[in-house]
Amino acid sequence: MNPIAAEILSIIRPKYQHFPWLVETTQLSAHLYRASPHVDRLVIISHGFNEDQTLQGMAIDYITALLNAGLSVLTYDFAGFGKSDAELVSLASGVADLKAIIDHAQKQLTCSAIGLFGHSFGGAASLACYSNAIAAIVTIGGVTGAMPFPMDRIFLPDQWTEFKEKGYANEYRTYGTRPNILVSPHILQQMTELNQKTLLSRIDCPVLLIHGDAEAEERALYNLSKQGLPYLGSTASLHCIAGADHNFRGFTQQVNQLLVPWFMRYLTLS
Repeated sequence: MNPIAAEILSIIRPKYQHFPWLVETTQLSAHLYRASPHVDRLVIISHGFNEDQTLQGMAIDYITALLNAGLSVLTYDFAGFGKSDAELVSLASGVADLKAIIDHAQKQLTCSAIGLFGHSFGGAASLACYSNAIAAIVTIGGVTGAMPFPMDRIFLPDQWTEFKEKGYANEYRTYGTRPNILVSPHILQQMTELNQKTLLSRIDCPVLLIHGDAEAEERALYNLSKQGLPYLGSTASLHCIAGADHNFRGFTQQVNQLLVPWFMRYLTLS
């Protein structure tokens, strides 16, 4: 099946942040790739921070592999990214987005089994959105607990001024469909204060955590996941792909060799 043949979806959720220039609902841009006319088993892909649903061109590799295995796929842009409505970006808003996507999959697509697959920021949102409706979760470079991001180096002096004067800052981009995103000053605080035990111990489905070892940030995330693995129970698994950095560019085949069997095993039809 050609993964380019996607259905364009527009999914609405109540607005998380309220500002005078924003309406009271947020429209999320999404694409549905059907493996069969009726969507029985669905994998929802959540992108990382400063990406969109294309995962910088790598999503197509994951979509193709999942479709070839008979699994339908839904990709979407978090609010503030890609073609979704503008909104202040934070972990809390990302979780609200994914919950709306899951709700749509349950009510409109009537899926029998739903799996979540998230990269980095999207991995943290996927873990936070676990409910009884979720059959399995896979993350790549996922944030699984408090991560000491160097806020003074991530944001520029002009952005700190914007935080103080406007309550948000512009993050300008050189790729993708959106030239800038509006960043909440709370996003890094939410990531640095993420309680690993609270996040992971409530999850009662098989979880596969995939990391690389090619850069310091990704090695730190791997070690963080190693610490949190006991909270996830006996069906959880942790893998490190040698040579992969945080984006996993050039390593999508190795990811798929882990990703596809995991969902094939645990997304069972009721």
